[in-house]
Amino acid sequence: MATSGSDGGRQLRPPLAPPLSFSQHIATARSLPLLDFPHLRLLVQETGQQPRDVTASPAHQRILDLVRVAFTHIVSGVAASSTLLHTINSVLAASLPTQETRIALGLGRAVTQRQLRSFFTKTQLDIVFADLQFANREFAWAFVDKGEDADKIYFQLAIERVHRHDSQPPASCRDADFVRAALEYLMVLVAIHEGVHAASKKLLLKLVTPKIDGFEDDPDSQNQGLEAGATYERRLMRFMTQVIWRHEDVRTDDLEHWMWHIDSVIAARKNETHNQSFDTRTLIGMTASFGYDPVWVPDLRETPADVGRQIVNVPSFVVRLDAQKHIDFALTSPYGGGRPGRVKRKRAAAAAKKEEGGDEEDEE
Repeated sequence: MATSGSDGGRQLRPPLAPPLSFSQHIATARSLPLLDFPHLRLLVQETGQQPRDVTASPAHQRILDLVRVAFTHIVSGVAASSTLLHTINSVLAASLPTQETRIALGLGRAVTQRQLRSFFTKTQLDIVFADLQFANREFAWAFVDKGEDADKIYFQLAIERVHRHDSQPPASCRDADFVRAALEYLMVLVAIHEGVHAASKKLLLKLVTPKIDGFEDDPDSQNQGLEAGATYERRLMRFMTQVIWRHEDVRTDDLEHWMWHIDSVIAARKNETHNQSFDTRTLIGMTASFGYDPVWVPDLRETPADVGRQIVNVPSFVVRLDAQKHIDFALTSPYGGGRPGRVKRKRAAAAAKKEEGGDEEDEE
């Protein structure tokens, strides 16, 4: 890294560049042409019925496009594909028997970029929307069954219902535009997350992720070991995405009703006490940025802001688009004319104390 000068022979690092806005990011990022994935299918399996193929259904084209965006990013994004290869091969390195089996099958000791691309572009991969129910969990977005031979990713059926172009929000939905933006972002992110599981299952011969330092814990007791998908997501995005519902909005077993009542989407970072929430524009930008390499990570600095009469400390508090003109830095914020921040005040006091001590030494 270049240096900006020296202090007594010690090299000084230049200050970090400020985070880019979405428009600035896509102006410098590489656009990823959307891949076709000819063997990708969308299936809907209603309770008690056989799966039906909806890949060519006009009502499901947006879902298909979002899944294609997710898989294109995995395959064609330099940062995404290299991160995935490192994650998968970290799992493989922890299992000598799997390495030996791969060598015996002529697959090589390590997973390659060609094998990863071949899985997504040449394997019959089914996205199955079904009623997912687990005895130990209230809700599951999606999962991959490592015990079955077919290459399938199971999504919650309620997700398909709200993503159809003819789906309409109920009157009790607080902000339909925000929910739609959140669901599209989550559709891409969950497809990436479960795509990692599907690729790991195929390329690692159904190996259950063993204990590996630095990997995320798996909260789902249905699976053993750790969570390769969550580990990949955090490494790619630098945070984990969490969805919040209000209890008063979801007092029902109807999961489609749940989907329309998402209260907030937040970015949870390690070792931080405050999580940052995303507004509609940020979610739209993040979804679109999966079509670029690398993916856009928005500015998540905790800057106090004034939204109407409410003080918030997240840069993307959920507001309506027509209310943006009412958003400004709080009057108590250093950016809004308030007093300097805690660290700056502390440093100023220390500098003043040091200067005062120096004056006293001069008088002596």
